[in-house]
Amino acid sequence: HASLDQAHARQLEIQRGRLIFTGGDYRFNRPGANDAAAVNPGQDLVAVEKVVSNIKSDAILRNVAGGREENLSEGDGDVINRPLGFDPRGRALYLLSDRAGEFLDLVRYDLKTGVSQIVVRGQGDVLYAHFSPDGRFALVGLNVRGATDLRLYDARTWRRLPLRTPARATIATVRFSPDARRLAFIAQQTTTPGDVYLADVRSGASRRLASAWPAGFAAEALVRGEERRFRSFDGRTVAGVFYPPACRAVGPRRAAIWIHGGPNEQSTFD
Repeated sequence: HASLDQAHARQLEIQRGRLIFTGGDYRFNRPGANDAAAVNPGQDLVAVEKVVSNIKSDAILRNVAGGREENLSEGDGDVINRPLGFDPRGRALYLLSDRAGEFLDLVRYDLKTGVSQIVVRGQGDVLYAHFSPDGRFALVGLNVRGATDLRLYDARTWRRLPLRTPARATIATVRFSPDARRLAFIAQQTTTPGDVYLADVRSGASRRLASAWPAGFAAEALVRGEERRFRSFDGRTVAGVFYPPACRAVGPRRAAIWIHGGPNEQSTFD
């Protein structure tokens, strides 16, 4: 499909190495995305994100054969529009966009009609979306105050299906089995660097398959992070992760405060 270097390459070559993108702030590799660029099943359409600023990016759709390029975000103003991928049948392109509010929603763009529709939204940014190989199901991860809310949907109706996952965890590297009967994911918590889980799609039940800790390591020795709300200097309420001391001492004690980078960064439960 695509070839790129590790420094957000500015050109993409597909179909026998023919150059189709060059110059401009095109972004081809995205954190949490399985694919370097969104390429439809027929490999004649490519969608990429063109970054304008930290609060604006355009979704660019290009027809490889005809060379025709379309900006799907034209007229949106200061809005993030980030292509994720096409559905397995190639009928729609799915994007992340905050055009309707503060957070990134999952938007379905119908390639035939040109109509956009929000299919998933919540109290936090949608991080990623993955379809089962047969296109029946979709896994969507949302950032909810530093933890991942992993949701399972019927991809035809976008009805939410039951799925049980570890609480207050960062969940990434999600995969469906080839027959779409099971799904696997890695969950990181403040007491573990990443455990592998397997879930049954029909029942939504999940179980841990493997732990990242070596045998005999006591994960209980680590402090479990807690969500706390803080009043910001500008009157807003912001979320943070609080690690209570393990000692039983009373009275005033010292504390360490880790201020994450900003304004586009966040401390998470991992």
